[in-house]
Amino acid sequence: MALIGKIRAKSGLAVGLVGGALVLFILADAFKGMFTPDVEPVVHATVYGEPVDMQKVQETEQVFRMNAQRAAAQENRELSKEDLSRIKEQAFQEEVRKIIMGKQLEALGIQVNGEELNFLVKGDGVLPPCQDIQNIFRDSMGQFNIQLLNNFLTSTLPNLTPEQRAEWQKVETNIRDNRMTQKYVNLVAKSTYVTKLEAKRRYVDQNQYKQIQFVVKKYTNDMQNAEYDITEDELKAYYEEHKNDKKYEVKAMARRFKYAMIPFNPSESDYARYERRLNKMKAAFANTQNDSMFVVNNSDAKKYDPNTIYSIGTYTPNNYTTYPVEVADSLDNVAIGGVVGPYKFGPSLCIAKKVGERDQKLAHVRHILVKTGQGSPRSEEDAKALADSIIRVIKANDNFVEMVTKFSEDQGSVYNGGEYKWFPEGQMVPEFNDA
Repeated sequence: MALIGKIRAKSGLAVGLVGGALVLFILADAFKGMFTPDVEPVVHATVYGEPVDMQKVQETEQVFRMNAQRAAAQENRELSKEDLSRIKEQAFQEEVRKIIMGKQLEALGIQVNGEELNFLVKGDGVLPPCQDIQNIFRDSMGQFNIQLLNNFLTSTLPNLTPEQRAEWQKVETNIRDNRMTQKYVNLVAKSTYVTKLEAKRRYVDQNQYKQIQFVVKKYTNDMQNAEYDITEDELKAYYEEHKNDKKYEVKAMARRFKYAMIPFNPSESDYARYERRLNKMKAAFANTQNDSMFVVNNSDAKKYDPNTIYSIGTYTPNNYTTYPVEVADSLDNVAIGGVVGPYKFGPSLCIAKKVGERDQKLAHVRHILVKTGQGSPRSEEDAKALADSIIRVIKANDNFVEMVTKFSEDQGSVYNGGEYKWFPEGQMVPEFNDA
């Protein structure tokens, strides 16, 4: 970024940069610090055995998104979910392409030497430099200005600091990579050959037409004639006569097989390894200014809505709005912006950041349901009498769980002693909620 600023200051460059090939170089600083530092990397995909660098994918995705947002703003629209999904896929494919292309270029020995790179940067006096350079060195009218380029190369470039020179080398590396890729594409294009016979067949297939005439006679029209009606007795007679014919024999479909079920559960060493990873991640999570981006980049559950209210609850698959009662005190006592965990929740390990709080009524109950009315043989009076007798027994023997097993008709809670743990107000039916 400092180098681009210096080029502008020394050469009078236009403020608007339109060089697509250099966008990654120009904007790279904007994304420093948005990704987790010093965290053990997770391999999401490999190509030729090499892991795809997901941080590079995320950086590329951010650049693609900013370019798309700029284009969308010019059209007075916002990016849709489909646009964002497509950008994410394009960023991933771009990093995969770089790995694959790098292998192909190395195998074929495709290179760009110093003399060729010098031509791409400076031109030769007749042919202009490459498009990347033209995109940078534009005047106030948006036109490529060779004098601005010459001023930079003769006056600015020799006086660059080591850091600025390293940035300029990144520009040259990008130009070299683009040139090698173009060589590869040209090589593949020139190596494709189609014979005259293949071309002729393709032309005939695409352009030859035949004219035909035909008459349709529907079989169902004849079947509507009364003389073809088949009675039930005729069907049964045909069946009895032909049921043992070989062509109607059906082989038995029953199969015997043996199988073994092998549970695939995380071991204690797995938990320990991921606990270390989450502990390393806590400081970055606490310090990030973009919680949603951090969650999407680092969580297996890539869902984040700043308006979601999280409450104490039991684990259920695909429900990310509850946390276990064991960490309730920790979250209550930590300051806004603090991170607690790691803690187990179902089969997962989690860390949680406190971003705000509000008062909420929660209840932890154990109940016995005695049904009455529709769907039950009991009258309301009978149900009340049974409930009263159950209360008396519980008060006398302190055996609530035992009475749940014997009498409760709530199939959702019998298995755990009639318990519903820490649910918010308004979640249950009005009668239960009000009680």
